[in-house]
Amino acid sequence: MFLDVLFFIVTLSIKQELAQYIEHKPGYCAFTTNCVSPIADKIHTPCVNNRHAKSLNNAHVKEELKQLCPTLFQDTHDPELCCHAVDVMSLVNAMEFPIRAFERCPSCLHNFLQLWCRFICSANQSLFVNIDEASSFIENGMIPLHGTIFSCSDSINSQRKPCDCADCRASCPALSRFPLTSGPFWQFVNYEALIFYLSMIFALIASSFLLYQLLNNIISKKNQEFLESADISQEFSTGNEDDDTISNAFSLSGLLSTSFQERRIKCRLEQLCFWWAVKVINYPIIAFFTAAYVVCFCSVGLRWFTINDDPVSFLSDPYDNAYKEMQTFNGIFTPVPRTEQIIISTQNPNGQWIRPNLGDPVYFGPVFNHSILLQIFQLENDIRSLTVDFNGKTVTLQDVCFSLINHTCAFSSPFNWWQDNLDNLSDISQYSSHFLSCANRPEQSDDGTAQHQSCLSTWGSPTFPSVVLGGYPDKNYQNSTALIITFTVIDQPDLKLRTAVEAWEAKYLSFLANYSNPNLTIAYSAGRSITDEIENHSFPDPHIVAISYSIMFLYIILFLGRWNCSTAILVNSKIVVGATAILLIACSVVSGVGVMGWSHIPTTMIALQIVPMLVLAIGVDNVFIFVQRYQRYIPSSIEEPDSLGVAITFGKIGPGILMTCFAEISAFLLGTFSSIPAAKSFSICASCAIAVNFFLQITVLMVVLNIDVNRQRQGFFDVFCCIKAVVPPLTNVRLYTYNFFYYYFAPFILSPVVRCLVLVSFGSLFFTSCCLATKVSLGLEPISSVPKNSYLYNYFNTVQKFSRVGPPLYFVVSEPLDYSNNTIQNKVCRSMECDDYSITHLIASAAMQSNISYMMNPPSSWLDAFFDWLDANRNPLCCREFESNGSFCSSTVFEVDCRSCLSINRSGMRPTEEEFWKFIPWFLNDIPTSNCFTGDRALIRHAVSFNFSSNVIQASYFSTYHTLLKNSSDSVNAINQALFLAKNITRNLNEDVKVFPYR
Repeated sequence: MFLDVLFFIVTLSIKQELAQYIEHKPGYCAFTTNCVSPIADKIHTPCVNNRHAKSLNNAHVKEELKQLCPTLFQDTHDPELCCHAVDVMSLVNAMEFPIRAFERCPSCLHNFLQLWCRFICSANQSLFVNIDEASSFIENGMIPLHGTIFSCSDSINSQRKPCDCADCRASCPALSRFPLTSGPFWQFVNYEALIFYLSMIFALIASSFLLYQLLNNIISKKNQEFLESADISQEFSTGNEDDDTISNAFSLSGLLSTSFQERRIKCRLEQLCFWWAVKVINYPIIAFFTAAYVVCFCSVGLRWFTINDDPVSFLSDPYDNAYKEMQTFNGIFTPVPRTEQIIISTQNPNGQWIRPNLGDPVYFGPVFNHSILLQIFQLENDIRSLTVDFNGKTVTLQDVCFSLINHTCAFSSPFNWWQDNLDNLSDISQYSSHFLSCANRPEQSDDGTAQHQSCLSTWGSPTFPSVVLGGYPDKNYQNSTALIITFTVIDQPDLKLRTAVEAWEAKYLSFLANYSNPNLTIAYSAGRSITDEIENHSFPDPHIVAISYSIMFLYIILFLGRWNCSTAILVNSKIVVGATAILLIACSVVSGVGVMGWSHIPTTMIALQIVPMLVLAIGVDNVFIFVQRYQRYIPSSIEEPDSLGVAITFGKIGPGILMTCFAEISAFLLGTFSSIPAAKSFSICASCAIAVNFFLQITVLMVVLNIDVNRQRQGFFDVFCCIKAVVPPLTNVRLYTYNFFYYYFAPFILSPVVRCLVLVSFGSLFFTSCCLATKVSLGLEPISSVPKNSYLYNYFNTVQKFSRVGPPLYFVVSEPLDYSNNTIQNKVCRSMECDDYSITHLIASAAMQSNISYMMNPPSSWLDAFFDWLDANRNPLCCREFESNGSFCSSTVFEVDCRSCLSINRSGMRPTEEEFWKFIPWFLNDIPTSNCFTGDRALIRHAVSFNFSSNVIQASYFSTYHTLLKNSSDSVNAINQALFLAKNITRNLNEDVKVFPYR
C-alpha cells in the first residue's frame, strides 16, 4: 500500500498546473496532496500550491508528525509546515510498512523518513521541489535538500545502535582471520628450498657411502690375501655342492663378522626345528588331529561372525572427536536425514525468451520450457507415488520421508515455489513472474504479482534457489540449465526401520535406472548408494577366488614336480602336496575369520577380499621354500631314511620361516592398535590366518611331504598311489631359474660396483619421493572411488558441473545455556542489541569471505526468529494469546479474544525471563502460515532440543551451507575452517560450553 501512495505522490499528476510559475524562496510550499481530483470528487490528488507554510492546528496530528518526523521539530515546538492534517495522516499510514521493514536498521529508517518528511512537510519545500521536468536549480534559484544522512553503520543517537550486521555489512565485526589454506605440514614447506636441502643431504650421504665402500674394498682385499696365504678356508668346507655359497659363513672372515651369540641362537633354532620335525614325522596321527582341532575350534566362531557394511562406522575412529560429535548430534537432535537427489538437465541446450507480467522479455534457461517443466513435474510425482512391499506391508514415501509439520514430507524442489500445484504452471507469463520474485526472495508469502501467490512450500518452508537450481551464472537464476530435486528420508538407528527405508530406496534406484525420456538427462543418488557400491565392489567374488587358488594349484604342480621322462610325470609330480597346501591355506583363512567371530569383532568386505589373497601368497611361498630346499638335499648315504632328510631340511629352513612368520604376524598385530575399526579387524583376521597357516604347514604339510617323499622313492604314482611304475632315479639337477639366479644374477647384483649403484639409485629415489610428497593431497576424490560404469560416476560428474551449493553445516551448542538471560541472548543472536562477536555474527562474518571459509550463507538463527515472532509491530498475528485463559492463539484464528503476547509499545524489546519460558514452547510448536512467517520455523524447530517438562534448552544449533566443495582437498579445508571458527565462537562465548561444527 505504501508503495502505491509514494508512487502517487512522486508522479504528481498535475498536468494542468505545470505551466504555472512557482516562487522559490524560504517559507513557501510547492505543492499539496490535498486537492480534489477532476475525475472523482472523493479522490485526493497532488496539485501545485505555492503558498506560505502554516502551522498545524490539530494537536493530535501534530503529535503524530512529531513522532514520525522529529527533525521537523528541532528548532521549535510549533513549526510552519507545508502539509495539512490529511497529508500527515496519509504519510503516517504510508510509513507503517517501511518502519517495520527498517526496524533493525535505525540509521536507514532515519534517512528514509527524513527524505519523505521534508519532501511532504518541510516549510522550505519550494527551495528543493519544482514542478517542471526541464528546470534547473541555478536558473530557478533552487537549492538542494540538506539534511543529516547517517551511514548504516552509524548510530543516530546514544540510545540507538547502528544497523544490524544482517542488513548492513559495514556494521559487521572485524572478520576473523581464517588461515588461507590448511593441510599436512609438509604442504607449507617451500618446494624449491626443500629440493635444494634434500639434494645437499643426499649428495653428502652418497659421497660418504661411496668413500666407505672404497675403503672397505681395499681392506677386504688385504684380508682375502691373508686368508689365501694361510689356506684356512678349506678346513671349513662342507663338501656339499649346494652349500658352496654359504661356506664363507664358516670361514674365518665369517667368524670374524658374525658374533658368537648370533651363531649360538641360530644353532639353537635349527636344533629346535629339527626336533619338532622329528616329533611330527614320528607321530603323524597326533599332528593331524591337533591341526584339525585348531581349525575346527576357530571355525566354530563363524556362528557369531558379522559383517560391518556401514562406511561411517568402520572407517571412523570411535575415539575421535568428529565421531563423538556425530554421536552427540544424533543423540540430541533428529539425525540428519538421508538424501535422494536427482539432477535433471535437458538434451536441448537452447533456452527461450519469456515476457513476465508487466516486464520486458527475459531469457530463461532450457529447463524452464513449459513442456520440460511438465515432464519434470510428472517425474517428481512418479517418484512420490513409488511403493514397495516389505514384510507384508506396503511402504510408501510418506512412511519413510523426513516430515516437518503435520506429517508432510519435506523435500527440496523448484515446484515448491508453486506449492506443487500444476495449475499454477498453466500460464507462462504468470509462472515466470512468480519464479523471478521467489528466486530472489524465497521467504516471502506474497510474490507481489497480481496473483499474490506465496513462495513458501506446502509445509511453510522457503526454497532457496542455490539448492534447487544448477548451472546458472552468478545469481542469474533464470539462466539455470538444471533443476535439482532432493527427497529427504529418515535415517533410522533401528535396524528394522532402516531396512524399510533401504527397501524404498532400492525401489527408487530401480525406477530411475529404468527411466527413459528423450528430452531429459538425469543423474541420481540415494542414501544407500555408497554402501551399495562398497558391497558390490568389495565382496570377494567366489569365481575370482576360485580361479586364483586354481592357478596357484597348477603353479605348484608344474614347478614343484621334477621329472626326466614322460612316465616320471605321474611319479614325480606334487599334486597331493599342492592340493594339501591350497587346502591348508583355505582352512587358515576360515580359521582367521572364525577368530573374528569368537572375538565378536565385525569385519569388512574389504578384509574378506584381501586376506585370502594375502595368505595364499605367503603360504605358497613357504611351500616352495620347503619342497625345493629338500629337493636340493643330498643324503649322506643311500640307507639314510627319507624322514631324516625332511627333518634336516626343516631344521635348515625352519628358523627363517619362523622368523618371517613372526615378523609378519607382529606387523599385522601392530595394526590392531589402530582405532579405526576397518584397520583393526583386518589386522586381527590377517595375523590369525597367517599364524594358523604356519602351524598347519609345520604339522600337516610336513607329514604329507614325508609321505609323498616315501611314495616317490618307491615309484608309486601321485594321487593314484596304488599304481607303481619303474622310473629312472632323479639326479640332483637344478632348474634353469635356479641356475640363472645362482650363477649370474646374484654375483652380478652383489658385485661391489653394482651394489653401490643400486644403493645410490634407491637412495635417490627415496629423496625424490620426499620432494614429491609435498604435492600429495589428503583424501580420495569421490569420483575415483567408483567405477566408470556406475551411476554414481555420472552423478559425481553432474554435481561438479551443475551444483552451486555444498552440504549443510551445523554449529552445535551441545550444552544447556540460560537463553532467557539477556547477556546470553546477546552472545548468541544477530539483531541490533546483540554483541558484535556473537555466535551468529561470527558465522555471518565467515560467510562474507566464502572463498576462504567455504561457508555460503549467513546462519539461520532460531533465537532471532523467536524475537521477530514475538514482535507485535512487525508480526501482529504471530504470538497471540486468548485473554480469557492465556492459551496460545494461532495465526489462523481471528477472534476478538486474541491479543498480542507483547504489547505494541514493546516492539523491539526482549521478553522477560518468565515470558521467555512461556512463549518459547508456543514458538517451537507453531505451524508457519502465510499470516505469520518468521524465518524458516519449519526447520528451526528441529534446531532446538527443548525439555518441555523442565523448561530447559539442552542444546541448539545454527545452520548454514558450505560452498560447492569440488574435491577432497576442498572438503578437508572446509572442515578445518569450520573447526577454526568453532574455536573462536567457544572462546568468545566464554560460558564453559563447547561449540563444534557438524556436517
